[in-house]
Amino acid sequence: MSDHYYYMSMKYGPSGEVHNYFNPFNSAFTAFKAIEDVVVGITCALANARKDRFYGIK
Repeated sequence: MSDHYYYMSMKYGPSGEVHNYFNPFNSAFTAFKAIEDVVVGITCALANARKDRFYGIK
């Protein structure tokens, strides 16, 4: 997970080249969207699990 924050770096110059060298994403925005999708998915799964427990759905 911490790698995604690393990949969202928008640095330029020598330090930015290091970030881009190992980055599997095309841009900082696509790295952000990937982590956002994971967080939203986990949030929805937890909300559904809580709702199912509340209503007794198995």
